[in-house]
Amino acid sequence: MFPSPFRTLRPALLGLLPVAAAAQTPAPALADTARAYKHQLGLTASPVLEGFFRNNRSLPLGLLYKRQAAPYRAWRYGAVFSQQYHERYDPQPKTNNAYATLRYYVEAAVGLEWQKPLTKRWVAFTGADLGAGYSHYRYDQDTERFVTMNGADVVLAEKGRSIDKAYSGFLRPFIGIRYHFLPYLYVSAETTLNLSYTYSSADFGSVVSRTDTGEILSIPHGEYKEQNFQNTLLPVSKLTVHYLFGY
Repeated sequence: MFPSPFRTLRPALLGLLPVAAAAQTPAPALADTARAYKHQLGLTASPVLEGFFRNNRSLPLGLLYKRQAAPYRAWRYGAVFSQQYHERYDPQPKTNNAYATLRYYVEAAVGLEWQKPLTKRWVAFTGADLGAGYSHYRYDQDTERFVTMNGADVVLAEKGRSIDKAYSGFLRPFIGIRYHFLPYLYVSAETTLNLSYTYSSADFGSVVSRTDTGEILSIPHGEYKEQNFQNTLLPVSKLTVHYLFGY
């Protein structure tokens, strides 16, 4: 008796089943593959819409790191720093005012983000950041001016300094959209409602003296403190470029 042809071919057919099943499994969408990456590191910029071409010639850059905690949820850790120094020195004559300014700002925030893939390349997200910031501005001035005292022409020298400090805390709910050029590279834009509290202080003083005798004529000084609560909608609060890595 000859064996049944089906019985002879059964081992071969069974061996082909896994191959056929794999061929029929759809390829994952591009946006979905981003979920396999655990780390996202990006550069951020915060443009100003009012006076766009005047106010965005130099933007403070920041870092935004995201750690994927679940397929559609990530922790966010951000930091921003900007610094500017300008000096006019040794003016001739000194009535042209020698001065130096130093300005810097630092900010840190932590937040939570929920993500929703829309297409293979587009992903929507929403969440909130909680953070604090500190800004510092210092202005030093060294100038001279001509005055008349008791019928005589006298040159007065004035050296002064003013310092402004501001401490802020904020809560920033946001919504955003991102576009994947590659599974591991995307750009994004965010809209933010900025809820903030700021405490600021200013201290300024100077010394006015005669250049011929060195006599100190006055030492004016002043200071003030302010606090401010603010709610601001920022249509384009943050632009980012992110690189994804790690499994």
